[in-house]
Amino acid sequence: MNPADAPITGDVLEYTSPLWHPDPGGGGGAHDILSATHTDTDAADVPAVGDVLGFVAPGEWEAIPPPAGTPGATPTQIDIGDAQVGGADVPYSRNDHGHAFPAPGAGYPVDVAAAEGDGTGTTPARSDHGHAHGSGYLANAHHNQDHGSADHSGAVLPGEADENLGDHFLDVGDIATPSNPGAGVRRLFDDTGTGELSVRTSAGATVSLEGGGGGAPTNAQYVVVALNGTLTDERVLTPGTGLDLTDGGAGGNATLDVDTSEFTLETLIQRLTDTLVLFDDSAADERKIEPADLVNIRSGFWEWDDCLYVGAVGNNIQTKAGITSQFAGTGTNITATATGVDASHFGVLQFETGTTTTGEAHFRSGGTAIRLGGGKFRFQAEVRIEDLSTSAERFQIIFGLSDALSDTPTDAVYFRYRDDRNGGEWEGLARSNSTETLLDTAVAVAADTWYTLEFEINAAGTSVEFFIDGTSVGTIATNIPVGAGRETGILLMVLKSVGTTERLLYVDAYGWVYDFTTPK
Repeated sequence: MNPADAPITGDVLEYTSPLWHPDPGGGGGAHDILSATHTDTDAADVPAVGDVLGFVAPGEWEAIPPPAGTPGATPTQIDIGDAQVGGADVPYSRNDHGHAFPAPGAGYPVDVAAAEGDGTGTTPARSDHGHAHGSGYLANAHHNQDHGSADHSGAVLPGEADENLGDHFLDVGDIATPSNPGAGVRRLFDDTGTGELSVRTSAGATVSLEGGGGGAPTNAQYVVVALNGTLTDERVLTPGTGLDLTDGGAGGNATLDVDTSEFTLETLIQRLTDTLVLFDDSAADERKIEPADLVNIRSGFWEWDDCLYVGAVGNNIQTKAGITSQFAGTGTNITATATGVDASHFGVLQFETGTTTTGEAHFRSGGTAIRLGGGKFRFQAEVRIEDLSTSAERFQIIFGLSDALSDTPTDAVYFRYRDDRNGGEWEGLARSNSTETLLDTAVAVAADTWYTLEFEINAAGTSVEFFIDGTSVGTIATNIPVGAGRETGILLMVLKSVGTTERLLYVDAYGWVYDFTTPK
């Protein structure tokens, strides 16, 4: 308002409905009388006692009723105005509000602070206010309040209804084991001791929700058949040599079986010179048990010859093993020496081919002494060849079972060596009723080298496995002579076919075991 427009002392306010304006120099009957008893037609527009004249425009004023709360005043709407600067939250409030309620003190706060939007005479200001009241918030009042953990004294989630987090998650930090909850309540927490989400019961029990087996810990040392992504310290059961693991699956059994086919075959008791020492409590003394003591003659038979002979064995002489020695041809012979040919092979038989192209020497049982198919049969011999067979001095060696003194028997199972057969390598052979099956052992024969030759025929006589120096070199499953009419016998033989230069074969030991399927 321009100060020049303000009335000065002595001015008379003249009323022209509905406004007042100053009338300088006016007086006497020229001005309206401000009297409550005035009867002019404009009396209705005369300001009442307590009215305030508000400036409208230069030279114009209007009557403003007294503020709400004035005794006797009629409640009305207050427009605080268009102030552009807010006050502090407490105790001053921003003065730019229009309040659409009768008056302060009628259930509304007196101090309305920090309004963020202007109100009008008919539209209330925004409800973002700080209220200066002493104790607690008013009912139904709205407040801006940070909801950090320190601002809560009760539950974060309401307890009146089920809570659905939807596509959101809930993080639970680890803490030490909390106190027990009340009866019928479970307390959820992340246990610092185990690092697992757990539940505390009212009885004081802590149950992990992450372990298997109804709360079993995942970091325990379990033995399993396969690795598991949930467990952290498990051990996988892995069968070693001679063991097979069969997993029956969920709800089934895990079974360990002994697999003797994977064992390395070793002789427990060596020859007739080995002994076992036992304590006989009946005699209160130790006594020696020979290997023969361990054989039940009703369950089978076995024989082992360590060739501890001296001098010439002779022709057609039956040895202690029930084997007959034979040789034929000029210069042929079978001799024995107790001193042997080296430090570890003594008591050695020497088979000599003589000086003819057909000289031969052999040890054999009767040609039809053994019938296969009645149990497991195993043969073994330790042999050494002084010179290899050649096209100029050719010979062959046979060790095993045969019913004839030739390389074309009717029924046989044996090892064979000849330079023009199988590339000069040891070969296995099974022959039944003159039909044979051959096995390439892939082991080349070397001169002046000891070999342990073994084969084992299964109880049914349907398979024979060959071994050289304890290592399996293959299996034959056809043409094995089995049953009546296919009998055969033990044969160790060297047979010359080309050349007249003598060739020598050494035998350190030989033997066999026959375990009957059905005892006698």
